[in-house]
Amino acid sequence: MPSDKSPRVAVLVDTATSWGRRLIRGIIRYSEQHGPWHLSVEARGQSDVMMPPFGWKGHGIIARIGSSRMLRKLEATRLPVINISAIDLPNNSLPQIITDYRESARLALQHFCDRGFRRFAYSGLPGTGFGRRHRDAFLEAVKAAGYHCDVYEPLRSRAGAMHERTRQAHTASWLTSLTKPVGIFTWATEPGLELLEACRVANIAVPYEVAVLGGNFDELLCDTAWPPMSGIIVPSEQIGHDAAALLDRIMHRQKPPARTILIPPTGIVEKRSTDTLAIDDPDVAQALAFIRSQAPQQIQVSDILKAIPVSRRSIERKFAQVLGRTPVEEIRRVRLAKAKSLLAETTMSMPAIADACGFATYNYLSRVFTQENGVSPRAFRKRVQGR
Repeated sequence: MPSDKSPRVAVLVDTATSWGRRLIRGIIRYSEQHGPWHLSVEARGQSDVMMPPFGWKGHGIIARIGSSRMLRKLEATRLPVINISAIDLPNNSLPQIITDYRESARLALQHFCDRGFRRFAYSGLPGTGFGRRHRDAFLEAVKAAGYHCDVYEPLRSRAGAMHERTRQAHTASWLTSLTKPVGIFTWATEPGLELLEACRVANIAVPYEVAVLGGNFDELLCDTAWPPMSGIIVPSEQIGHDAAALLDRIMHRQKPPARTILIPPTGIVEKRSTDTLAIDDPDVAQALAFIRSQAPQQIQVSDILKAIPVSRRSIERKFAQVLGRTPVEEIRRVRLAKAKSLLAETTMSMPAIADACGFATYNYLSRVFTQENGVSPRAFRKRVQGR
């Protein structure tokens, strides 16, 4: 239990999104391990003005700083402040911890390429430094892979039903103009939801013509979309934990880092919005469909050959040409992707997850998962869910 001498820390982060709630859980976890702290947390939405409570006297602040006005006011407190917002603000010298947007771009591109996509697009966030960095990172990743990426800047939001119809029509027109099939990456969940709705209005099949991947994953919003939307698992809890650790060091008179701290995303939760295969080769497409449906059954390459009339040498050569990996590697990739989704979204036991994903034992799953991701399945779940 915090005492009168415990550090008092204000957390100026919205509680309306899963991103904010997970981030606050990370701060709480650090406080429980190294505190306890007196944490000041209020129910807030992203658009709410965020400042410490009136009359609050504390020792440090962790904040999503979204405006120059908020930045100036927090600087005026003369308290240590950790900024966990990626929004670019002029003359901002506060320590900053955010998601590694370049790694998010690499992960998104790999996700689409794994499904055979060779045409890409990006739906951006107009007029913000973070939006430009996020967009440019994806453009650079696509260009480095030898492909082209179309870019869409949505009309700015304004109140009124007429403007919303105009905005939706504008988006639908852009989607119609794209050469398909195409994989579209967005900067966050909300623009992805707008793309899905515009696809519905324009009668564009998702994910077969257009696949949509959100720049983050909000469990509630992504699951209530139609079709349910895939998203990047941003390391919110890790950012909260590390922001608390950095604030603790600064409150103990240690010097803050000179550069922004970038934390890589945790992975991708695949939903129906990207659950497709953009493969021209019929043998590879059939083999991939078989793997995706049968991977939980502990299949081997010999099982693929029983279902598809082709030689092992031929299918391995085609996999190498089309996907750059072997059928065995694809089986493992599909199993690990499912394991990630179950770890991120469920409370299933580790042995049950191993069984559901086609691994003979949890120990085998743990070994393969750790080799691939650098963390154990238990550590991955704790990082994503906080438990």
